[in-house]
Amino acid sequence: MKPLTILILCTPLIAGCSKTESVHNPPAEPVDPTASNAGIQQPSQDVPITMPKSPNAEDYKEPQITGRLSTNIKDAEGKKLTRCEYRYLSKSGDFLSVFVDFTGATKLNVIEKKGPDAEPTVHPKSQSAHVDSKYLDTLLHKLDTYGHQSGPLMWLEAPERPNWADDDSTTWIIMTYQDVQFIVSSRQQLPEHRYKGFNAVYTYLTSFVPGFNRKMRQNIGEPAPDIIRSVHGKDVRLVPGTGNTVLDGAEIDYGDKLWWIEEELVGTFESTPQSLEITKQNTEAGIPISASMHIRNDGNFTLTIDKTEYIGSLSPERLYNSWMTAWIKEKTEQSQKELAEKGQFDYGTTIHLSYDGESDDPDVAPQNMYNRLIIRIEGEPYVQGRGYTPSQTIYINRK
Repeated sequence: MKPLTILILCTPLIAGCSKTESVHNPPAEPVDPTASNAGIQQPSQDVPITMPKSPNAEDYKEPQITGRLSTNIKDAEGKKLTRCEYRYLSKSGDFLSVFVDFTGATKLNVIEKKGPDAEPTVHPKSQSAHVDSKYLDTLLHKLDTYGHQSGPLMWLEAPERPNWADDDSTTWIIMTYQDVQFIVSSRQQLPEHRYKGFNAVYTYLTSFVPGFNRKMRQNIGEPAPDIIRSVHGKDVRLVPGTGNTVLDGAEIDYGDKLWWIEEELVGTFESTPQSLEITKQNTEAGIPISASMHIRNDGNFTLTIDKTEYIGSLSPERLYNSWMTAWIKEKTEQSQKELAEKGQFDYGTTIHLSYDGESDDPDVAPQNMYNRLIIRIEGEPYVQGRGYTPSQTIYINRK
């Protein structure tokens, strides 16, 4: 089959360009990320344009036009979303592409480069999970149920910011609806909820890529004002665009520091007569459950509940006003080998941890509130022949 030849239309980042128009483009030249232009590489007028393809080893730069380019939202009506890419490029040469392709069997990859001369790293998607194109399409249109917050596809006509060349990086969202391509970028004058829009697309797509550090730290357009809150007696920065309207669940940015060290979680906790009594009062069957837990500096830990031994890892992500999250697996030769090879679990049975800040016990509250840890393990529904597994809430004291 011959490549599909498509007419190239106006760039999406030029102020006042609200309709599709034919544009004469000179031969493409290498693009300088610091140059004052829209950040879109224009192919020559007479070169056939093929449909979108995955980035290759030479394509770690600004996005190329690979379809009929439009800033008119009506051009997406009646068409299916066939490709979506989140692309990041810094002046220092750091590159990140997160793209999903629905034109055949769904493909999803994360490609990153730490610097212009670094080798690219490719993170493929999980084989057990699938991106929902309809959900992603909805997310591109609106970010909330009622459509009060528009999605990236609705920001096409936003003009360029006159000072975007001062930015340290550019981030794009490239959306393809069959033969029509739409592009928005951090170089435009985007609405205040731009962080939520870019972050929603980024976190949804990367949630299907195991083992990838999903922190989205770059500015989107004008640098956002710092969001500072107090956690564990220290001021911390929250990542813009994450969490709900009151910031519950927002990602905490500890920078290069490890949150479990900052929140003094490293150490040994175990059952005491007092904690066993509290555990008994919070257990469905009213039976005390003994436990011990040793958390190391690398975020991995050992956990013993009654006589069952587990090994586990704390989640690298820490959320504001939320319980700490960790994954555990029963301690076996296989699970120990897996942890040794990977360095950290990124799945398993989920448990939640919290300090007991509401205890009346003088040994742990209020001045010593970080001396008692609560472990919460969700129950499992009824299964024929096995019954159901009740939830567990276990209290242990710092040794």
